[in-house]
Amino acid sequence: MKKLILFLACFMAFMLVFSGCKDSVQNPVDTPETTEPIDTPQTEPTDTPVDYTEKYEDVLAEVYAFIENIEDEVGPEDGFTGVWDAAMALGDAALSEIGYVFKDLNEDGVSELLIGAFHKEETYTNNEIYMVYTLENEIPVFLLEGRSRSFYALKEDNSFYYFGSNGAAYSIFGTYYLAEDNTIACNDYYFTYPRDDDPETVELFHNTTGVYEREASEKLTISLDEFWMLDEEAAQGTAKLEATPFSALDDNIKEKLALQKKAPNPNLLNGEWMMVSGEVDGYEFTAEEEGIESGLTIANDMAQYYSATEFVTERFEANLEFLEAPLYYDCSNDIWSVKFNLITGDFGAEEEFYATLTDENTLLLQHFYPFDGTQGVSYQTYTRK
Repeated sequence: MKKLILFLACFMAFMLVFSGCKDSVQNPVDTPETTEPIDTPQTEPTDTPVDYTEKYEDVLAEVYAFIENIEDEVGPEDGFTGVWDAAMALGDAALSEIGYVFKDLNEDGVSELLIGAFHKEETYTNNEIYMVYTLENEIPVFLLEGRSRSFYALKEDNSFYYFGSNGAAYSIFGTYYLAEDNTIACNDYYFTYPRDDDPETVELFHNTTGVYEREASEKLTISLDEFWMLDEEAAQGTAKLEATPFSALDDNIKEKLALQKKAPNPNLLNGEWMMVSGEVDGYEFTAEEEGIESGLTIANDMAQYYSATEFVTERFEANLEFLEAPLYYDCSNDIWSVKFNLITGDFGAEEEFYATLTDENTLLLQHFYPFDGTQGVSYQTYTRK
C-alpha cells in the first residue's frame, strides 16, 4: 500500500513539471515591442588633421620676413628669385598677393607647401608657383623654384606647366610632376634652338627627360605655329586655388619671427671696412685710443687686411670660406660666419681669423693667436666705410 501511494505521488509531481515546461514553450514571456535606446559612449576619431602650418613654420617665417624686408635685401637668395621678382614688382601689395597652399601632389599622404601668386586671371595661367617644398623625416625639403622668365603653374591634375624663354630662338615649355620618390620628373619638354649654319632659322625639339640638348632629343618636323599650339595645349587646365596670403600668416609665427634677429645677407661682407674698437681678454678699447689704424677690403670672396700702429704694421691676403655656424655661442648672428684662409701675410700658420656681420654695417673680426703657451683670442669691430 505504501509503495502504491509513493508511486502515485511521484507520478503526480512528474505531470505537474511536464505541464509547466509545456506551458513555458507554448506561451513564452511577452517582451515589449519597443525598447529605449541604450546610450553608448562615442569614441573620438583616432586620425587628427595634420597642422602643416606648424610643420612648414620655419619656411613660412623666412619667406614672410624676406617679403616684408624686400627693400633691405641686396638681392635674391638661393631659391628666392621668384619671390624676389614678384615682391619687387608688387611693392606694398606683395604680402597680400603672394600666398601659400598645402597640397598632396603625389598622393603619398604628405602635403607639399606651394608658394606663389594664386590669382592670375589676367594671364593665361591661373597661378604662378615660386617655391615648392615637401617633408622628408618631418623636415622641409626644397624641390622647385619658379621665376618670371622661367615659371611654373600648377595644373588641376597636380602636374606643373612650365615655360621659360631667353628670346624666340631659345624657348622652352613642357609639363612636370612630383614623382613617388619626391623628385620633380618630366612628362614633356619642348624647346627651340637656332640652326648652326643659319642662326635665323629656328629648329624644334622634344624629349621627356627635361634636358636642353639637341643630341638627346627628337627633332620635330612640325611648323612653328603647330609648335606653339602644343604650348597652348600644355598650358590648359591650370588650377584655381584658394591660398592664404602672407599678410594673414598665423600671428604666433609672426611673434616668433619678431623675437628672432634676422642674420644679414653674407653678400653684405663685400666692401671696405674700418676698425672702430676692440677687446682683448676683457679689456675694451677704441681704435683711436690705442692709435690703431686697421681696415679690411672684401670683394668676390677675397680679403685684404692691414693693421698699423706707431710701432708695427701687419697685413694679410686671404680667401673667404663660408661656415654655417656662428662666430661663437650666443652670437647675435647665429646663422653664419666666415673663415679667412691666409694666402700671404705677416702672421704665423698657427694664427686664425674669422668674421661675421652683426648687422649690415657692422663686421666683427675674431683673431686666435698663441699666447704664453695657450691660445689667446681678440675681437675687433669694424664699420662700413
